[in-house]
Amino acid sequence: EAKGKKKKESFPCNFNMSHQEDDEFQMGTDLPGVRLRAESDDIDPKELDLDKRDYPDEDEDLSDIPPVAIEFLKQLDDAVNSNDHNELYTLYESDFNRISTKVFKHVSWPLLHELEGAMNEDVSPITGLLYFELYYRHIYAQMTPTPEQRMESWYNYCELLKNLIEDYDDLKLPIQWQFDILDEFMYQMQAFCQYKAKKGNDEEFQRITDDSIWDITTVYSFLSGFLKNGGILTKNADGRTVLKEISADDAALAHNFGYFSIVALVRVHSLLGDYTEVLKLVDLIDASKISIFVRVSACNISLFYYTGFAYMMTRRLNDSIKIFTQILLYIARTKQYFTRSIQFGSMMKQNDQMLALLAIALSLCPQRIDESIQFAIRDRFGDKFQRLQKGDEVVLEELFAFASPKFINPVIGNATTSNASDKLEAMKLQQKVFMYESKQYRMLSTLRSYVRLYTTLKVSKLAS
Repeated sequence: EAKGKKKKESFPCNFNMSHQEDDEFQMGTDLPGVRLRAESDDIDPKELDLDKRDYPDEDEDLSDIPPVAIEFLKQLDDAVNSNDHNELYTLYESDFNRISTKVFKHVSWPLLHELEGAMNEDVSPITGLLYFELYYRHIYAQMTPTPEQRMESWYNYCELLKNLIEDYDDLKLPIQWQFDILDEFMYQMQAFCQYKAKKGNDEEFQRITDDSIWDITTVYSFLSGFLKNGGILTKNADGRTVLKEISADDAALAHNFGYFSIVALVRVHSLLGDYTEVLKLVDLIDASKISIFVRVSACNISLFYYTGFAYMMTRRLNDSIKIFTQILLYIARTKQYFTRSIQFGSMMKQNDQMLALLAIALSLCPQRIDESIQFAIRDRFGDKFQRLQKGDEVVLEELFAFASPKFINPVIGNATTSNASDKLEAMKLQQKVFMYESKQYRMLSTLRSYVRLYTTLKVSKLAS
């Protein structure tokens, strides 16, 4: 979206590509892609101990706090209290990025209590939660978070998500920010799983005293709760569970978080290597009717990336090529509208990853694609694309490692059993499976060349 106006773009393609299974799901109990636990085991966010946070000493010198940070918090609190969508949009999409780049590029933003001390007043609780969401996101983006900051961010997200849905459902939070909250939530969960695999035996990791921090089952509980309680599921005439369209004017935070939780669940299952569940979730989406995914460019691109990757890993290379080609064309056509987005860097990285995945798919299943995309692949990867087409396994492994999701192992042991090799175990497993599959396709390519040769010969020639 450009500031002040919305450009309406058509959705690149329909996700419903005849993957529907014969078995049906009971809405609210057996949602596709959401493996719910027994009701007695469900995690209630209210029961999470959010009082374990250990804030720094408040007797600090506050004279060095940049005035621009104080003004940002004041404006954020005023916009939240007045429910001013336009002001919240400006603060999030423009001001936070600008201040972070110019003032806090290599350091963290001030803590909330420091800013409140400088203001001589406290902000509302929800403003504080939103500010800390931005605070920890900036740390993850520009620095390496400490164990304490990882814990703090977890507690803040738990409380923020609970409050947004239960008490501030009518808050006019920009839709981009709504998606980014869940997207960052997923990113930090993924980062913690990798951190735990690498640092599980280190003294540094022992400073994390709460075993529930970024627990994947707790994350599942949040996401499945958003999907079930968002009021976005219905049954169609065939009895299938599908998403229903809710107009932008009527949509509340609960509805939007329900939609975005599907993208988050797609990401979780991709990180775990469960591609069948990814495609079951995608089958819920009728792209011609659900416009919310297009309204947030980062959401749109992320959904296509994980869907295309799932198709590729389940031997549906034609569908994978179709998905990647159409979303890459969509990015090329619309990227000028989100160059100032806080997610722009992430979207361009996924663009490069999808170019690499498309190059891999084309090397295994050659076919004609749009010339502009073909040129983009050659421009981005140079001679690697030619080597890939000749069956160079080293290049294939290199591009796969670059373009695939950063897989996680959900059953990494505790601090006494985990080791650094666990970090790469999930990636190596997925890479091994794909390399085996690629060899089968190489054999098909040889067979295809013989068949093409025979089709050029006349029947009389073959008969003789």
